[in-house]
Amino acid sequence: MMRFLFGALLGVLVACPGLRDVLLTAAGTGLSQPPVLAVLGGVLTWPRIVRTARRWTS
Repeated sequence: MMRFLFGALLGVLVACPGLRDVLLTAAGTGLSQPPVLAVLGGVLTWPRIVRTARRWTS
């Protein structure tokens, strides 16, 4: 799924180069906010946390 999303994002950026600046500005603004970083960290680590908890309980 992540490969598909990454490919779609690259396709959009190649098809519409002006969109690159908008996306970089939005990403830079979003990543400069601590709550956004906390949510992103939780989303990225959640599958590993769930796998570890399942191993502990089984």
